[in-house]
Amino acid sequence: MSYETSIYAVGKDPVVRFASEELAKYLGKMTGIRHTVETAESSLPEGAICLGTKEDIEKLGFKVLKFGNESEDAIALKTLGDKLLIVGSNPRSALFAAYRYLELLGANWL
Repeated sequence: MSYETSIYAVGKDPVVRFASEELAKYLGKMTGIRHTVETAESSLPEGAICLGTKEDIEKLGFKVLKFGNESEDAIALKTLGDKLLIVGSNPRSALFAAYRYLELLGANWL
């Protein structure tokens, strides 16, 4: 049996897209489940994994933790209902958040 799930990149920033692709690639290696990357529009399906900046995630109607200055790196990993939000204060932080989530799941980087 073959499974496939999606990672939703929120916004159009290329760094956020890259972070989503990295997350999909390494989740696939860890689980054996193929993860595709899609662009989040106005609504998300049940069980969605969303990755983006605080500003873009909030445009979808999700409230995230209050961050300081956008130029400072901050991340949040948060569940809201059945959705997982992987959030950075800026695009670079969104990439950091993706790697942090993978580390929490047991990924090791050399």
